[in-house]
Amino acid sequence: MMHADTTTLPQHDPERRMRQQLLEKARNLYESDNSNEEIPVKVLQFPPEEEFSAGFIVRIGLKAVLLFFARMQVWLGTLIRWVFQQLGFIKKIHSVDQVETIYKEPGYPVPKYVL
Repeated sequence: MMHADTTTLPQHDPERRMRQQLLEKARNLYESDNSNEEIPVKVLQFPPEEEFSAGFIVRIGLKAVLLFFARMQVWLGTLIRWVFQQLGFIKKIHSVDQVETIYKEPGYPVPKYVL
């Protein structure tokens, strides 16, 4: 039974010969390697019109570099904070009473919202 949109499964295709020709053309256009049956087929060479442009590759590379530096910045910030905590330069504040101890040095007025 054929539908109005003429879609069929490959095994029920009325134009079997044309379908075989299209598949053979695609096999010639895309060089593939199926030497290892445990992994999917690997395309060795794409046609020139389907390869990535140089600009696209540069943009992807720049995004990867920016992502790397952003992750390094977060990692370094965390490392520096940990080192300062270990050296006693940064103290964790658990209550408002501890905030008042910060302002006991002369010249540091106690903020109004702490009182």
